[in-house]
Amino acid sequence: MSTESVSAPVALVTGADKGIGLETARRLAGAGCRVYLTARGSERGRAAAATVGTRFLELDVTSGESVRHAAGCVERAEGHLDVLVNKPASPARCVTTRTTTRPAT
Repeated sequence: MSTESVSAPVALVTGADKGIGLETARRLAGAGCRVYLTARGSERGRAAAATVGTRFLELDVTSGESVRHAAGCVERAEGHLDVLVNKPASPARCVTTRTTTRPAT
């Protein structure tokens, strides 16, 4: 390994197989970070990582076991993590509660 790659920040981006997560991974890699692109599905995740030049790591953030496994993989490979981008759930997966106010009578 070159000295430059050893000193490069290590980043992990969750849900990065498409959309804003993929673009975030692309930009971090472009800025010189060693990036772990994560996704629940390995096929799409591997393809996405290949397109932006990052490492792929399968991760389901809703599973404690999956999170521990991913953390262990990064710890063994890098020894630390500098940047964590935990992409929020898509609007379709969010629960919204609406409150209506009635005018006073």
